[in-house]
Order: sequence, then structure tokens, then C-alpha cells
Amino acid sequence: MKKFLDELLEWIRPALKACILALVISTFVIKLAVVSGSSMYPTLVDRDFLILWSLGYKPAQGDIVACNCEGLNEVIVKRIVASEGQEVDID
Repeated sequence: MKKFLDELLEWIRPALKACILALVISTFVIKLAVVSGSSMYPTLVDRDFLILWSLGYKPAQGDIVACNCEGLNEVIVKRIVASEGQEVDID
């Protein structure tokens, strides 16, 4: 019985470490998002999958970003059209 438990632990430890590492990476470094709607057409179309990198990222004009929208309970994907100090005229 002891041999079985030792062998079982030999499998469980690496699997547990991999799960913890995946959880940390998916929480702080890489996230997944799905485009909903056609507002980003032709760059992105409805149901496109995005892999988002958040570690050490500083947004700049022209970048595509994803933000959590609490009211809609979903992630919205948009392009940055202006940076700090610039004015945007919406006609």
C-alpha cells in the first residue's frame, strides 16, 4: 500500500504544481477574450479569439485593448484612439 501511495504522490505533485502555475499565469500574465459584435471590423470580426498579454504592458495610441465591463458582465475590445493630452472630436 505504501508503494502505491508513493507512486500516486509522484504523479499528483507535478500535476498540482502545473495547475498552480497555470492559474498564476492566467490570472496575472495571459488572458483570453472573445470579440463580440462587429465594432472592430475589419481588424477583428465577431467571435475572434484574442490572447491578451498584461505583464509590463503600457497602452499606446493605436493599440487594441480589452477591458472588463462590470455593467455588461463581459470583456469589451476596443482600439485606443487618443493618448493623454490629446483631444478627440466626435461628430
